[in-house]
Amino acid sequence: MSDLGFNIWGVVTGAIGLLSLLPAAWIYSQFPSRKLRVLELIMDDTVALFSKGLEAGLHTHKDDLHVFSSSIWVIDQRIDDMRSKVIALSTWRAQLRAVGKQLPRS
Repeated sequence: MSDLGFNIWGVVTGAIGLLSLLPAAWIYSQFPSRKLRVLELIMDDTVALFSKGLEAGLHTHKDDLHVFSSSIWVIDQRIDDMRSKVIALSTWRAQLRAVGKQLPRS
């Protein structure tokens, strides 16, 4: 019994500590600044794929081109609006509060 109790206690506290880090990591991944980075990467990929399709001649109908281009422009403007709201969240505490509220979906 000399060292067995201490080792079990170490395993139990280590497991509890590890389990307490999982929710913290998930909450950090939900921060608006992290989500905005992901959204910007997705938008960059979308614009690149659209441009690649234009160069390849896959989009030829003028009405569709207008709809696609205007939709991308509108989404880009909405991302700019969200960016200004996220930049206003300058502290960790403000971002944590914003996790519960989420960004507006307008």
